[in-house]
Amino acid sequence: MSNIQTTPMPVKLDLVNVIWCYERKTASVKILLLKDNGWTLPKTELLTEGDAPKAIIQLTEKLTGQKVARENVEQLYTLTHPERQIDGERTITLAYMTYLPEFPELSRKGMDFFTLESAAEDYYFKKDDERLTLPRTTNESKYHQYGLSEQALFLDDDLILQRACLQVKKSLHCRPEILKILGPVFTLREARSVYAPFLMLHLNQIDNSNFKKTHQKLFEDVGQAMQKSPGRPARLYRLRDN
Repeated sequence: MSNIQTTPMPVKLDLVNVIWCYERKTASVKILLLKDNGWTLPKTELLTEGDAPKAIIQLTEKLTGQKVARENVEQLYTLTHPERQIDGERTITLAYMTYLPEFPELSRKGMDFFTLESAAEDYYFKKDDERLTLPRTTNESKYHQYGLSEQALFLDDDLILQRACLQVKKSLHCRPEILKILGPVFTLREARSVYAPFLMLHLNQIDNSNFKKTHQKLFEDVGQAMQKSPGRPARLYRLRDN
């Protein structure tokens, strides 16, 4: 009886970057997507023994012009499903999230911002009339088995985004790193406008007084905002140190 040897499929390792930002003009949480046939999350290859967070920081700077601190980069998870193939190669992907402290200007064509919204039990990202709905699962096997992909997004980017939204939601009441997209200081209204879409609520459903009371262990009062209009000036807060 002869032994049958098979040639192992080559495996490529790459990085994907969920870049979160906040537009104060519209009080909305956004992500950056690139246009390549459909829409895709920013990606880069990871060289052998490369520094993944450093590569993510470099990719972020290339796309947005902002060099973020390492503490603004958070590893999300690793995608390892055997059916994940790009250009015929099995691809293992390390997914990261980056929190931009300032809303960036678009540096080139083929890039755009999509706004996080939610309805019923679904998260989705919207730009004008285009809507990218995320799957309700974060299970890779179920996702690939039942073909749950959002066709307008590359490969399983929608699965990555669903995982990102749920991870942020889970952290809101213990260590809301997502608030780094507001910069070093913020008002409670701005913080509530970040929380709302992740909690699948409207801003006015989050009471300001209750929000302040239940999150005072996470925020530190740093004084009053500059007065731009008549009325009582808003208080400014920052995230407490770990």
